Amino acid sequence: MFKPSSGKLTNWSRQASEHGLPKQWTERRSKVINIQFDPSCHELMMLQDHSMFTILDLREVAFTFYIHF
Repeated sequence: MFKPSSGKLTNWSRQASEHGLPKQWTERRSKVINIQFDPSCHELMMLQDHSMFTILDLREVAFTFYIHF
């Protein structure tokens, strides 16, 4: 993720890139069509494309899980 106020990637993005992104994420070909945050936990980000739903826990350097449609 890019932080416009600093003009740099967030710490989470840099750490995730260093650890390597999951194969399911790097091999997907469709665009993200929906992004939402959990109102009770702003560190949970939900991403959706045409073939999967992904939850990112921004407290961890990990993609939490995938649900394929």
